[in-house]
Amino acid sequence: MSDLLVDTCRIRSDADRVRDLAATVDGMVAPLVTAAVSLRSTPWGGLGAWDEPFLAVRAAQVAGEVEAATGLVRLLAGDLAALAGDADAAAGEFEAADAGLAVDLRSVMVWTAPVHEPFVGSLALTVAGPHVPGLPGGLAALFGAGGSVGGAVGSVADSLARLTGLRRRAYADDPRVEVVERDVLPAPRTAVEALHGVQRVSEEQHGASLVAVQELRAAGGSSRWLVSVPGTNTYSASTFGWHQNFELMSADAAERESADSVVVIREAMDRAGVGPQDDVMLVGHSQGGLAAAVVAASDPRVTRLVTAGSPVAGHRLPERVRSLHVEVPGEIVTALDGRRNPATPGRVTVGGAADLTVGAASDVIPHGVGYHAAALEAALADRRRDDETSAALRTVDAEIEDFLDAELVGQAVIESRLVPEQHPVEPTDEPRDPPREPGTAP
Repeated sequence: MSDLLVDTCRIRSDADRVRDLAATVDGMVAPLVTAAVSLRSTPWGGLGAWDEPFLAVRAAQVAGEVEAATGLVRLLAGDLAALAGDADAAAGEFEAADAGLAVDLRSVMVWTAPVHEPFVGSLALTVAGPHVPGLPGGLAALFGAGGSVGGAVGSVADSLARLTGLRRRAYADDPRVEVVERDVLPAPRTAVEALHGVQRVSEEQHGASLVAVQELRAAGGSSRWLVSVPGTNTYSASTFGWHQNFELMSADAAERESADSVVVIREAMDRAGVGPQDDVMLVGHSQGGLAAAVVAASDPRVTRLVTAGSPVAGHRLPERVRSLHVEVPGEIVTALDGRRNPATPGRVTVGGAADLTVGAASDVIPHGVGYHAAALEAALADRRRDDETSAALRTVDAEIEDFLDAELVGQAVIESRLVPEQHPVEPTDEPRDPPREPGTAP
């Protein structure tokens, strides 16, 4: 029997866990309904200087949003229950397969297609969770509020990584990584320019994932390196696909470290020639930022990190890493970790309204890196603000500019893709026809 078919017990166990989560989510409907009723029925008078009509109108608006969230929660519970059923059905298909039958992964894994959108849509509810009255802790209470990846976010990600991992097994363990001849990036001087550089690398991708590594030479002659990492793509043999997203959100540190996107970043740094004592700055968008955060947490060469649209709140970073995280309200993706980013002197999060003029008309959510670059630029230009976050932002931004104040002396573009596994043909005792001369009849 193929090794693809031996984990059906784990699949069924994961299905049970997803089914339990569906029941938990379904149990949230009643508190949401109560919160909406309370908002609509509460008298808003007697609040002194507060504008009673305004509060009543605002309460009605929030009640409407809560009622909409209630509908989404009901749909989510149904989607999770359906997902569990699909996983059970898939396990049955594996168990019923004949031992010598070649498994067509594309047809067997059709049931995983609906995994992606319900996962993103469900965790997107964490955006509204903390703002729902009557629901203690919001949805963050469900998805975990610890200091590292964990709670139900990590648990669900683990389950989905195992499920989508069945398709990953059709490929060799090690992705193919090679340096390609492309000169795609000028030398950035600011964090905003560095984000635009990530966008340019993304636009150069055609059938394979790319990571760009630039060598900068400081005034004293030492080398420092800038690594630009785009986000998720949907190529069939992608090293930055949906499966890798689930691995990067896993509660298991070893699982996060083994994600293809993390392996590719490390390999790209080695191929480009990053030395053991060199300073490295990682800049990543979406999954690229997630993978960069995993690398930054364990690679002592990384001293600076910039992420855009990446749910990294649950990823702990050591004190040596000065990080800047850019998030845009309404993009959903950065809320998938179910909590706010830690606020420390060396870890700053910037948020701002999305500038819809920088995106495409077809954008469903403002998640493209252009939105984040514009939000960061606007935050840096807003000198009217003088709060603690703005001061920390200016400090981290100045450190990034100081890092980038160096001569560009070289760059490498690293291409990666998964390689289909080659299964050996088993020998047979049946006699073969003797070879025949060209041009003769069989």
